[in-house]
Amino acid sequence: MNNIFNNLELDLATEIINIGLAKAADSLSFFTQEKVLIRSKDLVISNSYDKELFTKSSAQVTILSTQIRGEMNGYCYLIFNQQEVEQLEQISFPASIIDKPNQLAEMSKAMLMEADNIITAAVVTQFSNLFKIDMHGYVPEFFRGNKKEVDSYIREHIIEGNYILHFNTALFSGERKISPEFLWCLDETFVKAVKKFVKEDVNMIKLQEEI
Repeated sequence: MNNIFNNLELDLATEIINIGLAKAADSLSFFTQEKVLIRSKDLVISNSYDKELFTKSSAQVTILSTQIRGEMNGYCYLIFNQQEVEQLEQISFPASIIDKPNQLAEMSKAMLMEADNIITAAVVTQFSNLFKIDMHGYVPEFFRGNKKEVDSYIREHIIEGNYILHFNTALFSGERKISPEFLWCLDETFVKAVKKFVKEDVNMIKLQEEI
């Protein structure tokens, strides 16, 4: 629903997410051994679950989920289609591992969970620091299935009435571009924190210093 945030509040939420993603990109360079850039786009915030939650569709969809605990609660999901997982594997592993399916499957799962941990932690840290809220991500979980199975997996965890933050990302590594989807389901603490933050000029100055 577009009436949750005004334009300034939506821009603020987007910018805080992008600051976190930028910090995560520096850490992800560890996997690729080259510069990584991540940027969010098309942030949509809603509190309706009577619609398609994500757009990824392939024979297998991979989702990493992290429970958010503390003064702000909810779940965050990082979603890849099959092609994007394979692209990340090509970026992250040498041919000696790519050519061994069993070893690749095990290492790929570990790599994706660590990537999710890095990205989620970076954004959560920005929320925590800027909103002055005690919150943290729990241990990531890995799930893989078709679109319907992944949709069911998400709906088993989320609490209806929480706010949905949905956005696509552009992850650049060298000449490669991967576009995972993010789906965050957060309680009303998030909305209250954004609205409170915007009202205080000193907070906006602090945000400018982070950019």
